[in-house]
Amino acid sequence: ERRFPASPFWRKRSANLGDDDRGSRPVPPPLTPTMKLRAAEGVRIAEGPVLENDFIVSREILLAPDMERPVRYWGSICLPDLFREVITSSDVGRVAERARFPVDRVFGAIDWLYRSGYLIVES
Repeated sequence: ERRFPASPFWRKRSANLGDDDRGSRPVPPPLTPTMKLRAAEGVRIAEGPVLENDFIVSREILLAPDMERPVRYWGSICLPDLFREVITSSDVGRVAERARFPVDRVFGAIDWLYRSGYLIVES
């Protein structure tokens, strides 16, 4: 926002532009279609306020203890729904194939959840 750069809100926001929400978490190995993933510790689906059109409504959101704020969408993909599918499926490839979105977009959203620390490889 260039109209109000001196306001406290925008000064704080611009100071954090280069910060990495993952902290010191190690970079996971590349995601493959045959991986079986599970929820990382403390990650959960909850009800929370989201902006929908011109209204704030209660919808499912995805929460993680080390993330600053909850998430709901990755593009047009609803992350709580996708998260639920991934943790109950036999592997990532099956989730991507069954989704109503293009496989590469679904795989990209799963990869984002995985690299952001919402999902980890099941051992």
